[in-house]
Amino acid sequence: MGAQLLILCEDERGQKLRVGLEKAGFYTVIRETILTGLDFIRDAYPDLIILGSPLRDSSIIDACRRLRQSRSYVPLIVYVEQADDYDRILALEIGADDYVVETPNLRELVARIRAQLRRANEFSMPEIDVIRLGELMIDRSRGQAFRNWRSLDLTPIEFRLLVLLIQHRGQVLSRTQILSQVWGYESQPYDEQIVNVHICRLRRKVESDLSRPALIQTVPGFGYRLAVSLETINA
Repeated sequence: MGAQLLILCEDERGQKLRVGLEKAGFYTVIRETILTGLDFIRDAYPDLIILGSPLRDSSIIDACRRLRQSRSYVPLIVYVEQADDYDRILALEIGADDYVVETPNLRELVARIRAQLRRANEFSMPEIDVIRLGELMIDRSRGQAFRNWRSLDLTPIEFRLLVLLIQHRGQVLSRTQILSQVWGYESQPYDEQIVNVHICRLRRKVESDLSRPALIQTVPGFGYRLAVSLETINA
């Protein structure tokens, strides 16, 4: 089969997801608690995690937090029955890569899973080996970024977002363009929140002074740009 997906969800709903996703060509494993999920991630390192609700031992928000605190940077999609703007933003701030509301069929979820996997594979291909931005160093070949030689522990989405801004330094990128390039799908009205939240999370890790962002600048009414000169080094 194709990529291995970990479904974190109670059994009845998890089994429904499994049937649909395996028809779409994925290999799936279900775990009903965050503890057993973390054990599986350590042992098997799945390609992507789908976090549904409910879990037996955790809320969606707590599960997101525990997954990222464990330094598991496997792509993570939250899949819920109803949209809630507060929970959506909080889940993204904590570390979810995407947030999908359940529909009668799995078409949107499957599309977003494939987009996450495709973009992860594309960004794993090295181009420029090392890029320096002042105190920052981005190692494209290893998918890592450092400040003063200390790892920034970027998630895959954060790393891809930073690389995209670097590739288009000085240019203003709209949220629609960022979604297409980093997440790999066309924008929906609520998806702009996803970009805004991940930009905020990335800034916390790369900016020296959050009150005066020097690297990632907001262009009101348009989007974001990286305003910095770059030094490229061949490793």
